[in-house]
Order: sequence, then C-alpha cells, then structure tokens
Amino acid sequence: MIHGALRIVWQHEDWWLLPGRALLQVASRSLIIADWHVGKDSHLRRAGIALPQGGLAQELARLEQLIAASEARELIVLGDLSHAEIPSDDPALPALREWRTRQARLRWRVVLGNHDRRLGPLADLCDEIAVSLHLGALHCLHDPADAGAAPALCGHVHPVLQLREGRFRVRVPVFEFQPDRALLPAFGAYTGGFLLRAQPAARYYAALEDRVLSLAQQQS
Repeated sequence: MIHGALRIVWQHEDWWLLPGRALLQVASRSLIIADWHVGKDSHLRRAGIALPQGGLAQELARLEQLIAASEARELIVLGDLSHAEIPSDDPALPALREWRTRQARLRWRVVLGNHDRRLGPLADLCDEIAVSLHLGALHCLHDPADAGAAPALCGHVHPVLQLREGRFRVRVPVFEFQPDRALLPAFGAYTGGFLLRAQPAARYYAALEDRVLSLAQQQS
C-alpha cells in the first residue's frame, strides 16, 4: 500500500485514504477521485493569468503512482473531469491519450459534473459516462445535494478545513465521512477549496501531500 495511506471502515467496507487526494475501495480495487478539472490551467492562461506549465503532467504522474501502488482495476471520477471544453489543439489531449494507452487495462468510469457539459474528445477515452454510477450499494454522484437515501460518494464541494499550526491557521483539503455520505477533496491542482463547518457526526481526514491524517484531535 502507498506510504502514508490511512485505512478506515465505512459502510461495512474497508477503504484506504491515499496521499494525492484519492480513495480506494479495497474489495473492488476501485480508485476514486473527484473534481480533476483537466484543462483549468490552460483555460486560466488563455484568460491572461500566468501559471507554470506542467501541471497536467504532474497530475498524470501522481495518478499513475496511485494506480500502480493501489493495484487499481478501475478509476472513478466523481464529476468535473474537465473544467471547460478543451480545444482540439490543447496539449492536454495528446498527454491524456498517451496516459490512457499506458492504462489500457484500467476501466475508467466518469460521473458527469456541472463543468462536464462538453467533454468532447475526453469522452472517447472513458469506458462509462453517466449522471450517477453504482459501486455496489453505494451511489457515485457529483453534487451531494443530489444524494438520496442510499449512501453516496460525492465531490463538487472541494472541502477544506482550517487547522491550527502553532500561532497560525492553515487550510488543508479533507475527506469528510458522514454515516451515509462521503465527500472527497478535489484532485486537481488549481481547484481551490470551500471551507467546511465541521459536523459533529462526521469524521475528517487531512489529505496531505505525503500522508493522510485523522483530524479527530486537530480541528480548530
């Protein structure tokens, strides 16, 4: 298992929370991420915002490491795979096609998010695209507001919590697990975060770069 990962039990299943902001269901070897927002860096650069190159390459390398270390059989994206329609000449496309060729044995399932109105050529790389998906008894959704009575895995929110670090306060991306709903942190590098108000019935785990940390005692 990946160094720094944290094992939990939720909905009577074993899960690994992985550094790199991903979740693994052990029984199915399903690797789950949310809110990748592929192409957001290029979109922002076209809008005149200066950002360094190489963001997608780093994300793909991180994802490949997660897939290899977890021995994942499928990848599930909980919505917002893309940020906006990707132009046909965007360098993200050949990089993603090369990655998909290397991961040809991996099943790739995508939940449609609010940014995925025009997946375009990205859709050709996926094995299944739907408004919601099932993972055993669990619903895989984008927006937690759409969750019904069944337990659900969700994205959309980009959750962060504010923690104390000495005299300072820092914001960190988190996994939130409630009894019937799990909320994943955003996978993409330029996604920002929404500051949560911690709920008494929820468990929180900080998704750090090198480890996942239980926040039972660290919440501010």
